[in-house]
Amino acid sequence: MINDIFKPRSCSSCINAALNVYSNNFKKIFKATWLYILLLSIVQGLSAFIASPIVDNASQAQGSIMPLLEMGAIFVAILLLAVRITSGVVVMLNEAPLMATMKKVLKANLLSIALYIIICMVACGVIVGVAQIGAIQKLPQTAQITIFALFGILL
Repeated sequence: MINDIFKPRSCSSCINAALNVYSNNFKKIFKATWLYILLLSIVQGLSAFIASPIVDNASQAQGSIMPLLEMGAIFVAILLLAVRITSGVVVMLNEAPLMATMKKVLKANLLSIALYIIICMVACGVIVGVAQIGAIQKLPQTAQITIFALFGILL
């Protein structure tokens, strides 16, 4: 019984099976997700449009919190649309209830965002700590560039 469930597979056969699922169900997946993907692209375009004045006015003490609130609202909209798109595809593949799947996908996305924030905080703390003790200045210039490039890739 267990041998029927768990079959040894190579990586290429798993990738081939996944590709077949998407290619065989492309019409169904496209029909179910095109509207949400269109909305997601519009909202992401709005985020770039709203973020440009924030970046331009970063040096000036403007005191207006409205662009930040708008960016927060757009971030939440992007998150919810991404959760809906992912959940829609997952529901088509495993036929689970949509709301239960959306809750699981939302939890996974929020966990990944939290982990990313923690990693960024640790990396920034390391960069500030290294810069404060001056240890980075004792290294050759190529090593300094390499270290900051690695932290840039991490972030």
